[in-house]
Amino acid sequence: MAERVDEFGVGHHLEAALIRLAEHEDMDPAEVMDIACGPTQIPVDPRIVAATAIVRAHPTRSITAEVHLSKSRLLHLFTEHAGTTFRRYRVWARMLAVGRAVAKGADLTTAAVDAGFASHSHFSDAFHAMCGLSASELLRAGARINILD
Repeated sequence: MAERVDEFGVGHHLEAALIRLAEHEDMDPAEVMDIACGPTQIPVDPRIVAATAIVRAHPTRSITAEVHLSKSRLLHLFTEHAGTTFRRYRVWARMLAVGRAVAKGADLTTAAVDAGFASHSHFSDAFHAMCGLSASELLRAGARINILD
């Protein structure tokens, strides 16, 4: 707003554009909000879109060269655009890989190591931190694993 009258802001800096929109019968409320408040969705850097796809498909692969970013730049942009850290996202992708493998009949230890966890213990700790119980307890309780991509 360009100025204040008591507690109210008046004189929006794009007021003319808002008035032009309001004159149309088929005015799009989302367009009004974008002009009045700024875009509601910030575009995601295409390199981060590529990074998330690669990590989901290949959670053990080093990806900095593939997305043409240094490690520090990747980590910074990933957090900014994905809303979580790269490390957390990779752990999540690895958990999905373990889930897919177990759903196909693999044992937890093999699935965990194949997904990129350093050991069964590393997987177990990460699973417990993420879910609040161990994967073994979950499976013993008869849980069925369905991974929806």
